[in-house]
Amino acid sequence: RIAPVIPPLIPVYLRLAQGGAPLMDDPSSLGELLQPFTDGLAAMKDEDADYIMGVCLGVVQRQQNGAWANVWSTSQGVCMFQDMDLGVILPLIVRVITQNLGPFMQGLLTSQGSGPADAQ
Repeated sequence: RIAPVIPPLIPVYLRLAQGGAPLMDDPSSLGELLQPFTDGLAAMKDEDADYIMGVCLGVVQRQQNGAWANVWSTSQGVCMFQDMDLGVILPLIVRVITQNLGPFMQGLLTSQGSGPADAQ
């Protein structure tokens, strides 16, 4: 289900891998970089986009009153915090995907000349 958004995520992954933490604090640059990702997400079937959003946000927690709380209710399929809009949610989804698929994306970026024989 996530395959359509992987190609637009590669530039985001590269920026984050190169120390993109300040990028997350710059809404203008972040918005520009995320535009292809959001376009890809918008082009997906609603069920697929909802699935990706739910799975990604299902592993995110935030500190609330000195304790960690899930930001997403997997049983109800809703965000648990009303102050979280798409401007907050989309970067979280990107972070989860890039953290979990980072090795896969890195593999996509390696030269075609590399392979098991080259690793020996």
